[in-house]
Amino acid sequence: MSFIRPLCIAVSLLCLSHTAVANEAIEKKLGGLGMTINKIEDSPIKGLKTVTTEQGVMIASEDGNYLFHGDLYDLTSGQPVNYIAKRLVGEVAKLSDQMITYRAKNEKFAITVFTDITCPYCQKMHQQMNEYNDLGITISYLAFPRQGPLSENAANMQSVWCMADKNTAFDKADKGEIPAPATCDFDIRDHYKLGNQMGVTGTPAILVPSGDLVPGYLPPKEMLAMLEKQAL
Repeated sequence: MSFIRPLCIAVSLLCLSHTAVANEAIEKKLGGLGMTINKIEDSPIKGLKTVTTEQGVMIASEDGNYLFHGDLYDLTSGQPVNYIAKRLVGEVAKLSDQMITYRAKNEKFAITVFTDITCPYCQKMHQQMNEYNDLGITISYLAFPRQGPLSENAANMQSVWCMADKNTAFDKADKGEIPAPATCDFDIRDHYKLGNQMGVTGTPAILVPSGDLVPGYLPPKEMLAMLEKQAL
């Protein structure tokens, strides 16, 4: 049986070589389209790769000739699970310690909202925070300055996120009281990049527990009704 170990090593090297060739082909094709690739992994579908880019999570053929961008549902559990959304929810979770959270005392649901302190509907939503919380909805904010990560608005939001009391700073900024310029190890570009990857084009953009992204403002009672319906 002494031949088994060299055979296993040879098979492993062959698999690694195949993966490297596939990844190189994808990097070449997508790079030629101006995309920035962060990670290439196997997908649940044989012969296809999951590609995480600055522009979003995509599915690509191993030769890089075919690219799919949109919802992909996993039916193996008997219930449709949005594979792409599930992966992005994992990326959101990595930023959980950077979120500004308004927690409900009797939490029933927790949502994440990409917000902009200059956005009228974001301001309206924030002004109703007590109503959302009273209905059992916890809201956590990620920053998404609509004018881009290098804008004056982005700098203002950066300052909010760098305050010791972020919630109070956010409450004031929502009313137009911008804090003095401040810097810290927080980088607003991480939030903005994730928003782009998830397909955020405006604010507020609401990430619900299912992993779906709901664009636009929803009043407290309508929000609760939607969350309860999705939980069925």
